[in-house]
Amino acid sequence: MRIWTHRTYGSLLAAAAVCLLLLLFAWALPYRLQVLPGGATRVQHVREAIATINGQQELITLPHTFRNLPPGTPIRLTFQVYENAPFSLLVKSVYSPFVVACDGARIGKYGEKGTYPAFLADPPTSVQMVNLPAVPLANKLRTFNITYRMPQARAALPVAPFAVSNMSGIYRYEFGGLICGFLLECSLVFMGVVLLLLSCLSHRVAHSQKLLLNLGLFFLAAGFWNIGENDFSVFTIQNPTLLYLMTFSGLFYVVAPLYGFALQAVRFRWHHLLTAIMYFSASAATLALLLQLMGWVMLSESLFFFQILHCLSLIILTAALGYEGIRGHNTRARWMLIPITVLLCSALLELVNYHFCHWFDFSLGFMSGSILFLLMLLVLTAAIIRRNAQLREDYI
Repeated sequence: MRIWTHRTYGSLLAAAAVCLLLLLFAWALPYRLQVLPGGATRVQHVREAIATINGQQELITLPHTFRNLPPGTPIRLTFQVYENAPFSLLVKSVYSPFVVACDGARIGKYGEKGTYPAFLADPPTSVQMVNLPAVPLANKLRTFNITYRMPQARAALPVAPFAVSNMSGIYRYEFGGLICGFLLECSLVFMGVVLLLLSCLSHRVAHSQKLLLNLGLFFLAAGFWNIGENDFSVFTIQNPTLLYLMTFSGLFYVVAPLYGFALQAVRFRWHHLLTAIMYFSASAATLALLLQLMGWVMLSESLFFFQILHCLSLIILTAALGYEGIRGHNTRARWMLIPITVLLCSALLELVNYHFCHWFDFSLGFMSGSILFLLMLLVLTAAIIRRNAQLREDYI
């Protein structure tokens, strides 16, 4: 009797992934940071600063990326701002602790040991609002020193321009510039939850249940990834560790349910290769979570591997659909070819943008492709489920 089947392995893998995610999320919840209250002017951006590294000074333009420095190297950025009213400073950290000083007095800090779990080598990405102490004189020239440290697990430290305004100005800036993307990302999560609920209601038709289940898991993973990447989420939720885990777990698991959906929607002639890729992708993601939990390899260190893996997986899936649709005269394969091609193009664009061009915010390209993919696939899924229901009625 054959006990160890691919379904058994899939069930064990899913159970292991869920347990790891629940453990990591539960570990991250106590590390929520204090949310500062809001208070209202036009935002000014600090785009020039003097960088001091090992005693040497250099005038830099922000955004700027520091490279080829030993881990833990302090990088002090100095700039001046005129204060004509009480204001706050918006500082972003990408896997680096920082200390903010104004006129020689420390006024803010982030990323100290104990403020994030021990399994992380560096503090997660965060966006912090630092309030300045009031001064009696107006139009006072304030001198700021922001000291970062090079991450332990990354070879580069990007520094974004600093934003200066009063409290409500900072909130309006974050809300007005990023809320649209945040709502689109939430719509992915919402659609994922709806599809998972629909899969529970369609338990009488196993094929339709698996279609909805895999599609729901795909949009849930894509939504988690994009929400974690959005600075609005980082600024408002103020739990960098939880968002870090959401970002990378969503990104790493996003391909496996997509393959599961394609295998259910299209009866491939040579499905064994696609099944192997699906399980390899899910196993690699689970292994990455386990290595992060052990503190051996940061999820951010595995990012490039998964970006390449996902692009290659989408290329193979697109080729398989093209072969089945053209050579095999498979109608469903032809229907899926255009949505998958859209998703592949958005994934390749995201890869180029992340490593080379920086045309737009990270994950925005894949999020846009996911929205288009969602609309196309909902139509396709509805057509497949309707066809299955008709065939079942005819059989009865």
